[in-house]
Amino acid sequence: MQANYMCIDLMNRLDNGDHLEGNISSVYKCLFTVITEDNDLIYFLNNKKYIAPMSVVLEDIGSFKDLNLTQDTKVLFNKDKITIDSHKIEIEIDNCLPWDASPSLPSKETSEEIIKNNLLTLEEGIFKHGKHEGIAPLIFNIGEYIEELKPLSEMNIHNNLYSSFISNRIIEFIFEIVDKDIENISNTVKEFIGFGPGVTPSSDDFLCGFMNSLVYIGMYYNLDLEKIYKLNKDMISKIEINKEEISHDLLISSAEGKAQKMIINLIHSVIYEEDKEEVCQSIREAISFGDMSGTDMVCGIYLGIRLITNNNIRDMFI
Repeated sequence: MQANYMCIDLMNRLDNGDHLEGNISSVYKCLFTVITEDNDLIYFLNNKKYIAPMSVVLEDIGSFKDLNLTQDTKVLFNKDKITIDSHKIEIEIDNCLPWDASPSLPSKETSEEIIKNNLLTLEEGIFKHGKHEGIAPLIFNIGEYIEELKPLSEMNIHNNLYSSFISNRIIEFIFEIVDKDIENISNTVKEFIGFGPGVTPSSDDFLCGFMNSLVYIGMYYNLDLEKIYKLNKDMISKIEINKEEISHDLLISSAEGKAQKMIINLIHSVIYEEDKEEVCQSIREAISFGDMSGTDMVCGIYLGIRLITNNNIRDMFI
């Protein structure tokens, strides 16, 4: 079995002679995870578009369920291969291609008008293609409470039971950033994290998209990234992190601006892309991730970019 791609951070550790050992933590159709002795969560994925920090891609696998993998099965990592001895599985990694999750922007021209048009397209994409059982309704009604975030379109999604429950907490969270009153933001985040439907809770997915977008749009505006990173870390500082939880691991990566490839592609498209269909394709691809996870991440991206494109709010990161 041959790995096709590997996150460069994991590749460098193995190339430097690290011998990692871990146990399978979870198994799904499109991925399985391994928790190492160092408490790192490593992802095995079957599609390059899902590639993420600390991940390995095996494109020849249709479903990891077919491998009959079970929790707590031992997995060994070395420079040339990854082995699961109990299942007689060897994954060759010496010829796989590296992928870097570190945040970066392309060298392209863009404008405020392009970003505004793409944010409108993002609203349309959430409305037309998104799963509305999670955070999505909030995107279209938060403007009733926060003037700076009035929708760019006339579309609307009615609240569901979850969004009705969680809205006030997320609105309070956004208010604190708009008012530049972020001393207690970790407590505010703690009040809404972990809620919502899905394997990874909607609120966690939303915050992942939000934090990633702050880093990337901050890079675009040449803001003080250390202030953005500090805000992101403060947001999640009071969450009781369990690294075996996929959503918690993604929160830690997102605070550093490290995200899945499809999320990075979407943020790049919103900032730079002039072809509306290309933006739509990026939206559809991101929304397709998981059941509702993609939609909720996209909602976080939308609100993060909307906030930082506002001059008054952007000032806090100068």
